[in-house]
Amino acid sequence: MVSWFLFINSVMVIFLLPLSWLRFFWWRFNVWGELAAFVLGLPLSILVWFVLGYEKKPFWIGTGFLFLLSFAVLITVPLLTPAESRETLLRFYQKCRPPGLWKGIREAAGPAPEGEPSAGHLIVDSAVGIAACLGLVLATNALFAGSWATAAAGGTVFLVLGSLLLRRVLIKSS
Repeated sequence: MVSWFLFINSVMVIFLLPLSWLRFFWWRFNVWGELAAFVLGLPLSILVWFVLGYEKKPFWIGTGFLFLLSFAVLITVPLLTPAESRETLLRFYQKCRPPGLWKGIREAAGPAPEGEPSAGHLIVDSAVGIAACLGLVLATNALFAGSWATAAAGGTVFLVLGSLLLRRVLIKSS
């Protein structure tokens, strides 16, 4: 049962994390990369988890390998397919103002509106949010495994970092 639970988590999360990051940090990421994350996530997870036998190894080895594999796939697919149009990228950038590898689009979009958070502030907020989510995932998984101390630690990390993130966002928006 635990092996299946961990497999389902890896299928649902491992390919979607790099997808979420690459969408905002790399202008070259495109719809084909997103499609690859959704379509290839399940078969590659089955291959790694069950065919290659990673369900019998420590969890971090299988998920780490899947994570690296997903990054490789999600970088290769956009490079092998056409980029989004400049107009689409410019519209997206003007709506979201993502940090990262957007230099040419950033220059074409012009200066940021007054009061917009800096790229450094956004990156710190992202890191705090990711760590808070990892704490929540750890707590949830530990509950299923019956590890109460780990669940409490993960829940505490989530509450502390989630509160910090909310405070940072609310202070910046006021």
